[in-house]
Amino acid sequence: MPGFYKNDNGSLLWSADRVINDNFQLWINLKDTYVYPVEGWIWADSEAEARVILNLPLPVESTEQE
Repeated sequence: MPGFYKNDNGSLLWSADRVINDNFQLWINLKDTYVYPVEGWIWADSEAEARVILNLPLPVESTEQE
């Protein structure tokens, strides 16, 4: 899913349309105007793209059989 992503000590954080804290605000309608990363946050068009940019492993797909 497209959105804002951040590597938080190996965990992937995601927000679809905004990130708001005391230091900054990121809004989807302004996503192309920011210089990334913004305090670790980036914009990516998919989780896989974000994981590559943030140097996180891709999720392992389950191969369990029922």
